[in-house]
Amino acid sequence: MSQSVSLGFAFVMAMAAVALQPWAASAQNRSASPAHTIVQIVNDEPISTYDIDARMRLVLTTAGQAVSQEALGRIRHQVIETLIDERVQLQEAKRLGIKVEDAEIQNAVATIEKTNRMEPGGLLSKLTQAGVDVGTLVGQIRATLAWRKVVGSRANKATAVTEADIDQYLKDLKQKGGSEYLLAEIFVAAPRARDLPIARATADDLVQQLRKGAQFSALASQFSQAPTAGVGGDMGWVEGDQLDPRLAAALNGLPVGQIAPPIELDDGIVILALRDRRVFVEGGQKETLYDIRRLYVPFDPKAATPVKLAVLQKVKDADAQVKTCDDIAPVAEKLGAQSNNMGEMRLNGLPAPLRPYIEPLNAGEKTKVLPLVDGVMLMMVCNKRVQAEGMPDRNQVRQTLTNRHIDAEARQLLRSLRQNAMIETPDRG
Repeated sequence: MSQSVSLGFAFVMAMAAVALQPWAASAQNRSASPAHTIVQIVNDEPISTYDIDARMRLVLTTAGQAVSQEALGRIRHQVIETLIDERVQLQEAKRLGIKVEDAEIQNAVATIEKTNRMEPGGLLSKLTQAGVDVGTLVGQIRATLAWRKVVGSRANKATAVTEADIDQYLKDLKQKGGSEYLLAEIFVAAPRARDLPIARATADDLVQQLRKGAQFSALASQFSQAPTAGVGGDMGWVEGDQLDPRLAAALNGLPVGQIAPPIELDDGIVILALRDRRVFVEGGQKETLYDIRRLYVPFDPKAATPVKLAVLQKVKDADAQVKTCDDIAPVAEKLGAQSNNMGEMRLNGLPAPLRPYIEPLNAGEKTKVLPLVDGVMLMMVCNKRVQAEGMPDRNQVRQTLTNRHIDAEARQLLRSLRQNAMIETPDRG
C-alpha cells in the first residue's frame, strides 16, 4: 500500500459519484428479500444469490472484458469468497463498535471523482446503464472502509517503526546493495490444499484479462484477497530481500511495466505487476537515464483499418533508413511525420506501456515499430548513462516499513477471523 490506512477505489477510476443515502439503504436491505436464495451463512448472516449476482455484474462491468462460461464459474467462486471476507470484516468492525458513516463513503467517492476530473452523477448513470445495483458498490466500499479502521485500531502499536528500524533498512541497502521494487499485487487465497486448483485457474483467468487490456488496479480491487485490494493492489516500494524468495525470483529480469506469471505460495496464488525498479550499489541508488528521440506518424483513432495498416507499413519501410539518432529528423521530414528529442529521462518518466521496449536498449539501439491507438511510433536510445542518486528518504522508508507491518497484521487477522467463523452452506434438502 502507498498509504498506511488511507483508501483508494481504483476500480471506479472511470466513474464519478452521486448522493449515496438511497444506496446505503439498498445495500443494507437487499439480502432480506424472501425471493433471494441463501447460498452461504457467515456467523448467522446470509449471502444470497442476489448479493452474488449483483457483485458479479459489478465485477464484469469493471473488467470490461468478455469471459468464457468456464471462467465465469471461477469468477463466481471468487466473488463468494470475497463476500465472505467482507462479512467477517464488517462483523469484526461491529464487534469493536466501529462504524462507517454515509458521509465517509461520499468523501471516498468524491476523492475519486476529483482525482479523475469527473462530473457528479456519472456513477449512478453508468452503473444503471450496465444493469448494476449501485447498492453492491456501496456495500463493497463500506466493507473496505470498515476493515481499514479495524486494522488501524489494532496496528498502531504493532506497526510502530523506530528510528533504529529505519537505520537498519538504510544500512542494509547501502552495504548489501540490491533492488527495490514498486509493486502491485492480486492475491487469490487458497487456505486449504483442495482450494489450490481453482485458485490457480482463477489467477490464470485474471492474467488473461490483463493481457486483453483490463486494468490491474480494477481487477485487484474486485478479486484480490490481500489487504492492498482497497488501493488497487498497490504495495508501494518493497526491498527485494524482504520479499518471499519465490516472489523475488519472479521479478528477476522482469521488465518494468510487465506482469509476472502467477506465483504459488503456501496459502494462495499471487500475481505481481512491476511498476518500477531501482537498484542500489554501495553508497546509494543507481539511476539509469535514457536520452531518447522518436518518430511519430499520427492517424485518427476512428480511421478505417486499411488506413491504419497503410501508415504502419509506411513507418516499417522507413525504419530501415534510421541507423542513428541523427537520421530520425530527416526521415520524419520525408514521411511528413513528427520527430522530437525527448531528452534525458528516467524510465519511470515514460508511459508504462513503453517502458519494456526502452529498458533493455543500449545507446544506438531502437525499438521495433510500435502501433498505437492514435498513430505509429519508432523510438531510439541516443545515449544511456548511470548516475548515483543517494539513499531513500527516511520518511519514505518509515512508510514502507509501516505498510509492511500493517499488511502482515491485516492478513493474519483476516485468516484468524475466517478460521473462527461459522461458515455454512444451507442444506437444499
